Amino acid sequence: MKGITPIISIIVLLLITVSLAGAAYVFLGGYMTAYTGKALQVSNPGLCIGGREAFITVTNMGTQPINLGNCATVAQSGTFADCGDITVVRTDGGAMVNAGFDADTIAAAQPGALSKVTFRDPGCTSAGTPAVCKYAFTRAGELQAAEAIVSCSG
Repeated sequence: MKGITPIISIIVLLLITVSLAGAAYVFLGGYMTAYTGKALQVSNPGLCIGGREAFITVTNMGTQPINLGNCATVAQSGTFADCGDITVVRTDGGAMVNAGFDADTIAAAQPGALSKVTFRDPGCTSAGTPAVCKYAFTRAGELQAAEAIVSCSG
């Protein structure tokens, strides 16, 4: 009886294993880059200036730029703002008034330097009592929101 020698069978099994590992690495590498390429971080708590204006710093920790659309130039009002790759929702039930970012994009993070922009909402106020404004920042394709809380008194 003739058959495949044990050495050749081990080499074939090793080649199959290495090929499968390489294919998994390529697939998962592209899959994970889509989720970590635009990592988002917000300052929490945010700052309140003048007793009513909320300022929240948004940082891109990822390797790809984040598009903010026209939120820097168009006044956004209501409980949410759709800003390109980011949706901002005011989760405390209050309305954002003329809210937006101070730039159209957040550049990709560079070694030793992170890219930051500021989200501004002049409507964080409550008549005579401290207002606690809560915001959720969600990047397109993500389920988990980055949250920020700002305490203002008006």
